[in-house]
Amino acid sequence: MNGGNCLNDVKKFICQCPADFGGETCSRRCARTYEVAIVLDISGSGDVGRVVDWNINLARQIVLGLPIRPGRLSLGVVTFGNGSRVSFYLNTYNSKDDILNALSFRLATGPNGLQSALQMLTTDFFTSARGSSGSVPKVAVVITSSDTPSDYSGIVQAATAARNANVEIYAISLGDGPNVAMVNAIASNSTANHVYTGSQTSDIGTIAGNLLTILCQ
Repeated sequence: MNGGNCLNDVKKFICQCPADFGGETCSRRCARTYEVAIVLDISGSGDVGRVVDWNINLARQIVLGLPIRPGRLSLGVVTFGNGSRVSFYLNTYNSKDDILNALSFRLATGPNGLQSALQMLTTDFFTSARGSSGSVPKVAVVITSSDTPSDYSGIVQAATAARNANVEIYAISLGDGPNVAMVNAIASNSTANHVYTGSQTSDIGTIAGNLLTILCQ
């Protein structure tokens, strides 16, 4: 669709889309330019396997929907669980296929590392050495489970510092009993455009579609 070059074999189906299109079959027009960080919870907290699989699935759907290519839109991932780490930077991969192949993680059980993950956005991730131009809008999509710390004041402080550094934050909580107060507090705007929650598998596609609509406007 829309001039995409699609590969369909036994292991995968993926399309290389023209510059202004994204989506699994290049059906979504997306002409915006961004630098994107997906801040991904792989802690296995809550319902261990199910929620982490949801988090990764949502990240994959977001990647599929964006027109990732050099000079247009770059994307990296920061994971958190037992601490935090950058899985790959803005300048690590140039192709959507490489990024999708890199979205494979082991569970990292331990203390919630969201605060340090958010701190890394400004101290390490969105820097010139890691591929950030300094002139392109910066976006962080935070995907977390519903099992969050009772005291999340440090997380909010880290999110505030990122927002003050011109990082626009979208916050998503998946699983039973989402911490709505926390995701509202870390998002750039506590509205339906910046905050999403889901408690069942069918919510993942809906959240991805709604978020991509906002990002591609």
